[in-house]
Amino acid sequence: MPRCCGERIGAASGMTTPSTRSGSGPAGSCRSAGSPRRPRRLPGAIAGMRSSGGCSATGWTTSPTAPSCPMGVGRATGAARGMPSPGIPKPTSPGWASTSPAGRPARLSRGRLMGHRVVFVLPSLAGGGAERVLLLLMAALPQPAYEPHLVVFDSAGPLNAPAGVEVHGLAEPRLRRAARPLLSILRRFQPAAIVSTLGYVNLALLAMRPLLAGRPRLVVREANTPSLSLPQARFAGAMRLGYRRLYPTADAVLCQSRLTFGEFERDLGVPASRMRLLPNPVDSDDLRARAAHPERPAGEGRGFVAAGRLTRQKGFDRAIEALPAGSRLMIFGDGPDRAALNALAAAEGRAEQVRIAPFTRDLPAALAGADACLLPSRWEGQSNVALESLACGTPVVATPEAGAIAELAAEAPAGAVTIAPAGAAYAAALRAVRIDPVSAPRPSLLPDRYRLPAVAATFQAVLAELLD
Repeated sequence: MPRCCGERIGAASGMTTPSTRSGSGPAGSCRSAGSPRRPRRLPGAIAGMRSSGGCSATGWTTSPTAPSCPMGVGRATGAARGMPSPGIPKPTSPGWASTSPAGRPARLSRGRLMGHRVVFVLPSLAGGGAERVLLLLMAALPQPAYEPHLVVFDSAGPLNAPAGVEVHGLAEPRLRRAARPLLSILRRFQPAAIVSTLGYVNLALLAMRPLLAGRPRLVVREANTPSLSLPQARFAGAMRLGYRRLYPTADAVLCQSRLTFGEFERDLGVPASRMRLLPNPVDSDDLRARAAHPERPAGEGRGFVAAGRLTRQKGFDRAIEALPAGSRLMIFGDGPDRAALNALAAAEGRAEQVRIAPFTRDLPAALAGADACLLPSRWEGQSNVALESLACGTPVVATPEAGAIAELAAEAPAGAVTIAPAGAAYAAALRAVRIDPVSAPRPSLLPDRYRLPAVAATFQAVLAELLD
């Protein structure tokens, strides 16, 4: 079995050798949608949780009807694909025959050689950073060595699945209602591996695992720093208990940073042998192509850009309060705090300096034209927008709570990342930013290990170790 080339940390870095898997498709007929085996009831606290993941704005469109992102084809889910909604969606991959006249799925037909079937699970195609990362990793999987599928609770959202990947929508935005059809479709698919991100979805899949045939390998990716994100969770106690009990049972836990790796091992009891270091991938070539004509906020003085969901987590209120006189701040994002942030800007006398706009696919051009990207988050895992800003050659000014920002600062060129506490120190850091209008993107400041080819190779090595 080939050794994994992924980066490992800790003394116990060897992953236990899994049994060899020779295929990933179901053998025999599938259970009908009308008579599934009754699944074990999931704990209510886990089943009712919502996502509070981070955000990445590049590659997004402003509405579901806007042009497709370059990652792949338009969405094909739910009723638009002929799937029953609500209920168990009909698989549409080439390996599945049509349903029988009685409405039951027909026996799986393997007319061509297929690779390992890998099912990726997301709550939606919303423009979050966690969703963006999983789609990039999915797009990089070589076919036909792997047969990727995407299962989404709710297909709404501006992101698109990569070309060649079938999307299976459950038409249920809440985990509590999506759990039963999710379990049913996983039983029908019998994947070789399941890949998930966002803590509450990871916990649900780990809890379902004993009910799945064939013991698929379960790979969970952590999107936040547990010490900062878990206290903010809706069911903080249940989440922490679930992390301690269930995460150690995963075949692989993907950690964005050494900080997260250490917290899982030290505070949550996850063995180092189960974890792999996998930073967020950045498609630098695509970003810089879209940043070819930098856009700078109108007016004189420093021009700053920030991006993410308009929520307390992202700390945009901190940036508004610290904004120097004569500067301009452009915030790209959507979310519940839009009105509150506009009201704060007015109360601080900065209404003319601050503009909030929806997410846009043109963010790389705005990042390239800014003097600095602001990251005033209260908690993060690893900020996609900070990585994307560095790829566009624009420095970052961040707060210490912004996830693994200290690791990024140590790896990036000197001066690329400035870290300052919120308040007076952050305001001083903004005043120290040099005004630097440009007509073309500056040279990249992004360390090589965050580039998509390197991250994709590490991810594929993890899957190969588990499946081959």
